Amino acid sequence: MTRKLNHLPIPALLLLWFTTACMAAEPIASHRIYSLPMFEAVTVVRPWLRHNAFQLTGSVQNEQGVRLEVVRNGACWAIQLSPHSPLATRIAVAPDDPADATLDPLWQHLEAYTTLPRPTAKTFAGKAPETVRTALAATVCIHAEQEGAPVQLSGFAIDRTGIILSTGHDLQMDQAVTVRLRNGTETDGRVVALDRHRDLTLIQVPVPLQTVISLHNGRFLPAPQAPLFVLGCPAGELDGIRHGRLDGPPRQVAGLPLWQARMVVEPGSSGSPVLDGEGRLVAVVKGRYRGSHDIGFLIPLETLLFFLENH
Repeated sequence: MTRKLNHLPIPALLLLWFTTACMAAEPIASHRIYSLPMFEAVTVVRPWLRHNAFQLTGSVQNEQGVRLEVVRNGACWAIQLSPHSPLATRIAVAPDDPADATLDPLWQHLEAYTTLPRPTAKTFAGKAPETVRTALAATVCIHAEQEGAPVQLSGFAIDRTGIILSTGHDLQMDQAVTVRLRNGTETDGRVVALDRHRDLTLIQVPVPLQTVISLHNGRFLPAPQAPLFVLGCPAGELDGIRHGRLDGPPRQVAGLPLWQARMVVEPGSSGSPVLDGEGRLVAVVKGRYRGSHDIGFLIPLETLLFFLENH
């Protein structure tokens, strides 16, 4: 082994030494969570490292996700990217040295990437079928806090006794929330069921709900080119109906199907009901693919029904 190392050029020996030093210990890591699917986060982080003079010494697919080992100016880091949810990634960097600001620009780059302004979707309320426009009265805005920061989701009434369905990735079981109804009134609500794997939740409000969207006459598989209508609360405003369509077959993410759709999904739209042209529930908006202006991911009706069977 010594004879082989003696034949290596000096830069290669240094790289080998740095790589060994990086792997010698597992120091404390700092981490942050970004609203990006993991495969997209990897495609964002890798070019940034390359363009900022980091040398990639190792890339490993492990049980947690993807581990990148990098070296620059004699210092080395391990960057672990792990799925926090199907549409969010946890990025941990070790070692965590508060005195070293070398990787601060990486956090800034990711913050800028995930907060790029998106085009405003067109409102189709005047063109949507009457059955779709009627369902608008069942939609609500949900306001809550996550780790001290405000979050906003969309949701819709599924039972007149005060049951609302939404996504659950920003909520906790038994969490108190504020729900704004379509008529502008606000009421307290509480998370009474939460399924993190399916990313769905039920919220109970203490007031009767006059208009509901039925899950029992929904549509499991709309035609690929058929119009879909999104009724939600983008940017905190119950202001109309968006239009879209399916954009390919269902994907399997964490063992569950997700539909990819060609539609603009604005911040705050997670939890919005998606209806077909006959006003039948098709899916719920899960989130958006931030690498594109008009690609969203939908939780199909089948997953909603499995969730409700257990809650």
